[in-house]
Amino acid sequence: MKSLSINIPKLTLVYLVFPLQLFLLLWFQWWLCVPLTFLFTAALVKSLKLKHEQDFTLEFRFAAVVALFALVMTAAAGIGGLSFQNSDYWKHNTVFYDLIVQDWPVRYSSCAHLGSIKGQGCGLVYYTGFYLPAAFLGKVAHSYVFGQYSLWLWASFGFFLVFSWLHILLKSKNALLPLVFLLFGGLDVLGFYWQNRLLPEMGGHFEWWASLFQYSSMSTVVLWVPQHALAAWLGAAFFLNGFRTKTLHSGALILCALVLWSPFVVMGLLPFYLLAFGLRKYPVTRLEILLGVVGAFALLPYFGSHVGGVPVGPLWIEPTFWWRYPLFVLLEFGGIALCLYRNCRHDRIFLLTLAVLLALPFYRVGAANDLVMRVSLPALFCLSIFTWQTMGDRAFRKTLRFSVICVLLALGALTPMSEWYRSFKASRQKLDAENFHMSVIQLPAGLLPQQYVGELDSFYYKYLAR
Repeated sequence: MKSLSINIPKLTLVYLVFPLQLFLLLWFQWWLCVPLTFLFTAALVKSLKLKHEQDFTLEFRFAAVVALFALVMTAAAGIGGLSFQNSDYWKHNTVFYDLIVQDWPVRYSSCAHLGSIKGQGCGLVYYTGFYLPAAFLGKVAHSYVFGQYSLWLWASFGFFLVFSWLHILLKSKNALLPLVFLLFGGLDVLGFYWQNRLLPEMGGHFEWWASLFQYSSMSTVVLWVPQHALAAWLGAAFFLNGFRTKTLHSGALILCALVLWSPFVVMGLLPFYLLAFGLRKYPVTRLEILLGVVGAFALLPYFGSHVGGVPVGPLWIEPTFWWRYPLFVLLEFGGIALCLYRNCRHDRIFLLTLAVLLALPFYRVGAANDLVMRVSLPALFCLSIFTWQTMGDRAFRKTLRFSVICVLLALGALTPMSEWYRSFKASRQKLDAENFHMSVIQLPAGLLPQQYVGELDSFYYKYLAR
């Protein structure tokens, strides 16, 4: 059978950095866009020449199966408007629509109705990395429909990379591995039952049983926020591979690129890079420092122009926190962590993973507490890798802990199964892309459109933007 050699680390770098290059080239004034684009392109080229883990060689038939699974899963998740989309897509589709029909950077002439806007106009301020390549194609073709199809293909390629990373990290070529990965989740069904004294209805979204915080299953983030999923999983996989093979590099380039995909994911990855730096497994070069400084200069003014209004504050002062928190920890990841601890207790990445997951619920950022839901994604990815690795150990399979973790994973799979059931049940409710004409500033007040705009008299829009 013909084999196909694919360098997944290099493809991951290009996939994550390319949207940043588009952003720097087309959202900044000419005297800035040229040197910024040149610097990050040069850094990318240099990174591609560095030592990577050997090419991932797989049979052509196997690669075709993984690619087909990624295409079908992405379509079934609603990306590209090919099937049912969860309610978060009201916001996703409007951001994507504005990126296609509006000039870059996106400006709105009338925003006074949103509140917190000093002037009449405002600009789009959002982490658009996931959307930019497909939006660029839709803009060139003058077609929102073409843009949606492009987004489907762009996302499918990203998930193909994720599933390829699973086979690299777990040293397995089992074609069912992506499916098993998507079924990884917490014991939300038990939390929901404890909270309501009844079992949740299949097709319901019951991960908010703890009220104050949520750790999302793998399928949940695919179905609701694929931009965060791709950023977290590709970023965490690139880190884990480099850390284990002692080839970790390009951290500043990856983190700068991921800021445009999801600032929350960058926050989730930072502790791991700091640990690697402290262990001297991540050498920081002068180029890395330069990229960090220049990246901050380019991206912080853009996100700093945000109008604000995002609720923040400690959660430990909430009256119900101290009895919800222990149960949340136990059901969401604690049971699995206890089963893994004896085998993984000497692995510092594993210990840091637990520390991050234990610490996040103490604070809130965002109306839906995005801090907990999104910053946790890299750590949850690492936990899933540790889980599948440990379960593959022959000695572990002979222990009682193996039986317990199988039960926990089976119960945890009910959450992603419920999410997919809802999508399949409502699969005929598709996006009417041909007649979609809604802008961000037209979103209902309940969807908080002011979270996606910034002031036109901010430093970025006054001095840096095209």
